[in-house]
Amino acid sequence: IVTGPTRNDNMVTEMRDFCKEKMILLKKTSGIPLNRKIIFLCTSPRDVRSTITLVLDAIKISKSKPFLVIKLHPTAIENTIDFTEYGFTKFKDFVITTEDINQFMFISDVVVSQLSTVALESVLVGKPHIIISKDLSLKNSFIFTEKPFIMHTDNHNEAAQMFDEFLLASNRKKTMNENRGKFLKKYFNNEDGCALNRVNDFLVSL
Repeated sequence: IVTGPTRNDNMVTEMRDFCKEKMILLKKTSGIPLNRKIIFLCTSPRDVRSTITLVLDAIKISKSKPFLVIKLHPTAIENTIDFTEYGFTKFKDFVITTEDINQFMFISDVVVSQLSTVALESVLVGKPHIIISKDLSLKNSFIFTEKPFIMHTDNHNEAAQMFDEFLLASNRKKTMNENRGKFLKKYFNNEDGCALNRVNDFLVSL
């Protein structure tokens, strides 16, 4: 990513203005408990059921017992999952949102998706990311070795361990902050929210 897409520009600008009061208000209006760690799951157009069920199974056996926020892809169908089968109650254990992902990434503790550029955006806003790699080979992916920021798994037991590692380890946030700059330098030009201005200046100079 050389100059950064518009979405990243907007994300950085929003992140700067996103204060604690906005975080609390978003949680209250979305039915998210204030005292729970949050897993934010962004689904893709395919394999919605297998992705969500893997995350549900992982949360059930995790020690951290996080609250699940699900952002369904526009083409995904909500009723593909019967959450009661897994013992999950809406607003008690999970919510499903159709809102823009940026704000929910800001309030989350871990972001989860299938293979997606959302993984890069998670690190941009300082959040660890887990890729559900079921039926995917990530051996040659450019983000395969990007620990501790981006990890991937194809089974719920390992996912549960990752959740707990991210959510319960006392030094995890410090490790993320110490290495985040190197990651951003590798994949982003910078994170100042002015990529569009740079593109405009370049075009004007031609």
